[in-house]
Amino acid sequence: IPSGSTKTIRLDPEEYTLHPNPAKEMLNISGEFILSVDIIDISGRTILHSKNSSLEVKKLISGIYFVRIETINGTVIKKFVKE
Repeated sequence: IPSGSTKTIRLDPEEYTLHPNPAKEMLNISGEFILSVDIIDISGRTILHSKNSSLEVKKLISGIYFVRIETINGTVIKKFVKE
């Protein structure tokens, strides 16, 4: 195997932001190369799956949720609060 043939891309969670946070009606995700987004409740259940970076969250119960962001370079998990 020739050296230098593998390129490692470091995924920086700070490159992905959720706004507004806390959210009432819509949650927007900013970042590059997003493939899909899942909203996960605190028990680990996937509540919402989307290919969009803007999610309607007004029907969610108030509380803490996690957002799993699948990108072409890997996965980022961020926390958000639903008011």
